[in-house]
Formats: sequence, C-alpha cells, structure tokens
Amino acid sequence: MTMVDNTAADGHKRSMFSKFFGSRRAPERTYSVPADTRVYAVGDIHGRADLLKRLHDMISADIRAKNPGRAVVIYVGDSFAPRMHRVNL
Repeated sequence: MTMVDNTAADGHKRSMFSKFFGSRRAPERTYSVPADTRVYAVGDIHGRADLLKRLHDMISADIRAKNPGRAVVIYVGDSFAPRMHRVNL
C-alpha cells in the first residue's frame, strides 16, 4: 500500500474553497480593560456561602487598597452543586 502526501494539494484546495466561500474561522479579536478598571472573576461557588463571604471581604479590601475608578465582579460557574439544597448566597 502506497501513501501519498497530499498536504500541498489539500492546502491548495482549502485556500481555493475559502476564496470562493469565505473562511469559517472567526476573525481574531483583542479585548482590553480600561486602566482604571479592576475585574474580579468568581468561579464555581457550590453552595459555599462561607467562602463566598471571605472572597467578598478580600475583594472589598483590594478595592479599598487599589481605589480603582471602577470595579466589576463577574460570577461564572455554578452557585450550588447538584443535589444540594440552596443556601443563602
């Protein structure tokens, strides 16, 4: 069995295809945060209100120390784990 390397040919086909139909790849974008803004991202909490309170205290202390023009807190992930009763978050 003989294998043929079609890398160059495949690359040519893809570029010709994209010339006619466009690229499916989204253009790269660059994002930035203004210099006077601090962003805090909080991950999965899983019902740990005690740790969330500590984290809020730490964020508040950092805001007081750094004194940014604007502070943004973003919550991502789960606020409670599956099969857990909801707690005071």
